[in-house]
Amino acid sequence: RFSDSKSLFFRTNFTDDFQNNATFGPQDAYNRSRAVASKDWTSALGYTWILSPRWVADIRGMFNYNTLKVDPVDRNGPEITIAGFGNFGRQIFLPYDGIERHFQFLQNWNYAGNRHSVKFGFDFNPVRNTTVSETFLGGRFAFGSVTRSTAASGIQFRSTELRVSSSSLKRFR
Repeated sequence: RFSDSKSLFFRTNFTDDFQNNATFGPQDAYNRSRAVASKDWTSALGYTWILSPRWVADIRGMFNYNTLKVDPVDRNGPEITIAGFGNFGRQIFLPYDGIERHFQFLQNWNYAGNRHSVKFGFDFNPVRNTTVSETFLGGRFAFGSVTRSTAASGIQFRSTELRVSSSSLKRFR
């Protein structure tokens, strides 16, 4: 605080998080799990100026840098999903690598009258994203749901879906 009418603040936060085998569970096999790494850094700066008992001006700036990286345990795939039984292999949207850069600058003017108050200003708030998601590169085998009548007589599947990309086929030649 510089004086009774002028004050400044600064805040910064940093988070570094890592989770391994993030989805390993009852219907998800070990090779279906993934490693999730995220980092988030934010800094903010603000200046408040009390011009008079009725007028206040705020100036604020902020920067945020956020990364999210998700790597599958099974790097090659394919995804195998058997409805009602289990999920195996690489998920179709992985690996994923994302970066977000977020800037903000704002200027506010506040007026407090006897019966009314007015606030006006501007807020410049661009967000820049970079994302890489290798969708369907490992291929996908999805077997439909089990019906009640077929479940009693044994496991039979109603529908089958097969998707294999040309890049995943090149790996096996």
